[in-house]
Amino acid sequence: MFCFDIYFQFFFKVNIFGFEQHTAGRLSGVLGKELVAGSFLAQIFAPVLGLVVFLIFFKKLKYIKKFLLISSLVYILLACLITGERMNFIFLTSLILILFSSILFYKKEFNKFFLLILLLFIIFISAFNFSKNVETRYKEFGSIVTNITYSSWWKLYNSAYRLWLNKPLTGYGLKNYRVNCDLELTDINLESPHQLCSTHPHNLYLELLSETGLIGLLFFLSFFFIFFKKIFTKIKFKLRDLNTLIIVSCSISIFLILWPIKTSGSFYTSWNGMFLWMLLGIILNKSHQINKEQK
Repeated sequence: MFCFDIYFQFFFKVNIFGFEQHTAGRLSGVLGKELVAGSFLAQIFAPVLGLVVFLIFFKKLKYIKKFLLISSLVYILLACLITGERMNFIFLTSLILILFSSILFYKKEFNKFFLLILLLFIIFISAFNFSKNVETRYKEFGSIVTNITYSSWWKLYNSAYRLWLNKPLTGYGLKNYRVNCDLELTDINLESPHQLCSTHPHNLYLELLSETGLIGLLFFLSFFFIFFKKIFTKIKFKLRDLNTLIIVSCSISIFLILWPIKTSGSFYTSWNGMFLWMLLGIILNKSHQINKEQK
């Protein structure tokens, strides 16, 4: 229903509740003025994807049911694409690609891997040619990537890096990038029209460095290292098992959230942190179930 509402807004410029499309090329559906529909789809999808992959590859279903499952994935992926949230579309595509590729290589079905790549390519090209807004958004994204040093992202990255250099060990404290950036930094690149400061630097690692320093970043990364080491060394996983596939899918999603070069929302003041802890909770729950079954 959430995806249907996005499609409805795409075609009629208002969603089923009458919420208008507030920004050209961006869709929010039932979330109104909050342009995070793509983020919601991408980051909540991991456990569902684990279930779908289990049903497609390891359950004896009729071909029509498998076709419907694959069609549902395409339906969700296209919904994320037309929201205009480019990084979240890349996130969701990467999640599907990595998990499906892992299963196909595990089953030695290499020919289907190329069919998967072809399908994803067709989805993107079709949407690209069908919608002018989608075309504009992704051409703009390509331009930003190829000229990253002139982008608004780069200017925010640079301001966070400069703040971190002032207090490399401890940083300025949680949620203080927004305060100290304006107080302590002057714009040294006046030729760029983009703002020097914002509420957050749009990168998880630069946010952690500027606000918690190297000490905070090392504690943060150590937590995930210890967590996954305990999960994957104490339990015997079977890839054909549903709980295992959900754990693997959620782990891939966390890896993508923590990918250092991606842009991100604020970890402390948006729901990005909530999704991360939710995925960790699902992994703990499923690993506990596997542990009980193996005793």
